[in-house]
Amino acid sequence: MPPLSDEELLQYERQVSIWGEENQARLKDRKVVVLGAGGLGSPALYYLAAAGVGDVRIYDHDVVSLSNLNRQILYGYDCIGKSKSECAKKALRRLNRHIEISSRPTLVDESNFEEVTRDCDLLLDLTDSMPTKELINPLIVRSQVKAIHAALVGMLGFCFFNVAGGPCWNCLFTPAPKSRSTKLSLPYAHYPSFGASAGMLGSLVATLAVRSLLGINDFNDRFYFISHMTDFWKLLVTARGWKSIMTPHFRLLVEHSLASFPNSSKLVDEIRLETNPECRTCGRRL
Repeated sequence: MPPLSDEELLQYERQVSIWGEENQARLKDRKVVVLGAGGLGSPALYYLAAAGVGDVRIYDHDVVSLSNLNRQILYGYDCIGKSKSECAKKALRRLNRHIEISSRPTLVDESNFEEVTRDCDLLLDLTDSMPTKELINPLIVRSQVKAIHAALVGMLGFCFFNVAGGPCWNCLFTPAPKSRSTKLSLPYAHYPSFGASAGMLGSLVATLAVRSLLGINDFNDRFYFISHMTDFWKLLVTARGWKSIMTPHFRLLVEHSLASFPNSSKLVDEIRLETNPECRTCGRRL
């Protein structure tokens, strides 16, 4: 593992007191690929860099727009019209000069997935596009790279691990019905998004990612969700959104867990997941 300099030990001293110098050096040796530098990617990237993850690779082909600024905290007015991945890299370099940060303003698909993930320890799927998640999921399953999926709509969001032998995206969700989506963003063309909810979920993803990289805990069978919704948001977001794309398998898991996703009134909740033996993507691997 790469040694820590005196400056790094000083920069990380508040967290080294939690998990020790050896674990901090282990973080420096880890490589994480992040797909999406938007509402969830911004806080997740910020805290991965702040924690000292040694190699952070950002993939986002989009540019910053004014409507991004209510939730995408890596950017400002001076970034509008510029590459998200490049602006994110510059912001993170200002935060931590001791780690490697690379940016790729490109799409990740079947043609480059193997190269993108070849030596990474963890992949974060923080994209907001249903077609992208549908495209990435079988590649994750096939390659057996460890990944975290996350998504946010309005004031509701969730995250869970996708690992070999565990549940994948298609165990839980099906493509959004054409009558309810342009299939640009899940499950809407232009979806509502509250910045603090994105920040909370992105921070949760970063926390789970760091703990996974350190091997402190295993959350492979957990589904975490947040809910900051009022009754109006429940009507607008859940009735027309997530319920319409939940698989029967996932509905049963929710019912058996006595959870109420996506109508939970709890700030953060969790249920245990199981692989769907009838999943069209990963069912055959059982």
